[in-house]
Amino acid sequence: MTFRSAVLGIVVVMAIVMGAPYSIWMVRSSEITWSYFPTSAGFCFVVVLLANALVRWVRPTWAL
Repeated sequence: MTFRSAVLGIVVVMAIVMGAPYSIWMVRSSEITWSYFPTSAGFCFVVVLLANALVRWVRPTWAL
């Protein structure tokens, strides 16, 4: 695990943790963190996976 990947993971987790209560209380949406596989975590994983593939193609030294 690289330092960049650890920092990115922490940032994504913080965004989910801070975004879930906002989503529930302010937007009045459904629970996005109350299942065995939270949709928000899966979405962030797919975004990071696709972004990393694109970055690896454009500039390989920046890839995670």
